[in-house]
Amino acid sequence: MMNEEEKMHFVEGIKDQLTEIDALRVSERTVAFDKLHAQLEETLSTIDGL
Repeated sequence: MMNEEEKMHFVEGIKDQLTEIDALRVSERTVAFDKLHAQLEETLSTIDGL
């Protein structure tokens, strides 16, 4: 389980990734969103125990 510092670091990392995705050309965003989605699913599955 993540402690508060790890959670904040994780959230800040997601924000950074979203900012980077926003700067991409529209044609490149799908792949970047898919990678981010996979990362979020993996992390959430460890939290939820799925």
